[in-house]
Amino acid sequence: MVARDRQRTGPPARCQRGAPVDVDDPEAVRAARATLIRDQAIVGTPDACTREIERLAREVGTGHLRCVFNALGGLDRATTLAQMTLFAEEVLPACRDIGPPAGMGAFGAQ
Repeated sequence: MVARDRQRTGPPARCQRGAPVDVDDPEAVRAARATLIRDQAIVGTPDACTREIERLAREVGTGHLRCVFNALGGLDRATTLAQMTLFAEEVLPACRDIGPPAGMGAFGAQ
């Protein structure tokens, strides 16, 4: 999974306060995870992830990603490392072909 940098209105998500999730309620936990994945993650095949990163660069102007793997702790270590390796070997090289957002320099340039 890759944390998604989305264009939002209002304060950043980390500043918003929502109702706490009752961790003893499986449905509430499931709904909270689904919301997190829907709103803040890129999940899928390497090609699907690359397309979403490209779309974000083009439509939203995202020039940087903060990658987080297994943020919710639901995967074992071997699975997490395998996903990180797959991302490094297939997604990152494909992202080199994605141009910078309009009006910005090369990715990574400051």
